[in-house]
Amino acid sequence: MVKMHKINFFLVTICLYCFNGSIAFAQPTQQAWQQYRDEFLEEKSNLEQRCAVGKAENNKGLSKFNNAYVEKITKLRFQAGVGTEKPSQSFFSGLSAAMAKVCPEVW
Repeated sequence: MVKMHKINFFLVTICLYCFNGSIAFAQPTQQAWQQYRDEFLEEKSNLEQRCAVGKAENNKGLSKFNNAYVEKITKLRFQAGVGTEKPSQSFFSGLSAAMAKVCPEVW
């Protein structure tokens, strides 16, 4: 009987050690959209310009974040040679999150 308790205690100890060890090594990773958000928040002047454009678009009854606007900007970036690759969903998600902090009135 004593031998069985020692084995159970040993097994429980090993399980707890493995569980706690895996938690200690788990590091939260930042998502791509969060990295874009942080980059936009660091460049306040660029973000404030985007907010101004968003307010102007809102005054015309247009949304800064509608699909037609995004397609227009992407096309203009390619034509101007500024955008060499298509902006990702993470890019726009990060931009939206940054603008929500800086100019939440823009829709």
